[in-house]
Amino acid sequence: MMGRLLSYHSASSGNMFPAIDLLLELRRRGHDVHVRTRAADVERLCALGLQAAPVDPQIERIELDDWRGRTQIDALLRLIRWYRTLAAIEIPDLQRALGDVGPDAVIVDSNCVGGMYAAESSGVPYCLYCPYPPAFRSDDVPPHGLGLRPARGPAGRARDRFLRGFGDRLLAAEVRRFNQIRAELRLPALRTFDEQFLKSDLFIAFTAEPYEYHRSDWPSEIRLVGPGLWEPAGEAPGWLDDETRPIVLVTASTAFQRDATLIATALEALADEELSVVVTAGAQDLAQF
Repeated sequence: MMGRLLSYHSASSGNMFPAIDLLLELRRRGHDVHVRTRAADVERLCALGLQAAPVDPQIERIELDDWRGRTQIDALLRLIRWYRTLAAIEIPDLQRALGDVGPDAVIVDSNCVGGMYAAESSGVPYCLYCPYPPAFRSDDVPPHGLGLRPARGPAGRARDRFLRGFGDRLLAAEVRRFNQIRAELRLPALRTFDEQFLKSDLFIAFTAEPYEYHRSDWPSEIRLVGPGLWEPAGEAPGWLDDETRPIVLVTASTAFQRDATLIATALEALADEELSVVVTAGAQDLAQF
């Protein structure tokens, strides 16, 4: 059945571009697709046949400063405080869009915690999408974001239980603050921070095994759909046709993450190899290299 859909996105190309294939496929199937995204993408999306409008401009002015964190814990807390600051703007912003569009269903970027809450409280069916490894817990994988190998044996499982418990205690104060926001929307309280990612009717993850940890306990609402491959149109560089060496792509974050060291290390390590090294860095000044 065809319907009117509203898709709400964070102000990040790294989250917007992977979702475009999904939105175009929904339009191809006859749905009326409305999008709220950063101002720089509105014209582009309209040209693709989607009905796009910008999110509240305040959203784009709030800097994500997790790269300033001195430790992983500091960076994590900065990220979560950023989510909370944005939520105060996203909630009324998405509520206005819901009133304007009157959708039959809503799609929300998993980076938009306020958007998630507004969708959950609306009574309209909604799904989340996530272009990075999903953050909810599993008995088969280590806690999110630490880059640990999956546990093996009783000692490994004990490690994961300890780290999950430590993480829950660390985030307890933040969860209470988010629950205050949820209470204003008459939403049930969260017990843990990651619980909110499983409130939607559907969760679309732009990944697939083996690029994602194997899990025997995937929640029923999860759909692994592989990568979102849409990219802006562009011409291939002239040197590519004549290049016969293997090509290595070194790519950094589309948001500033102080990852110049990653690029410099890769360039130094590969300098004497018979390779063609291509570096992309959406938020770094490549002139420094």
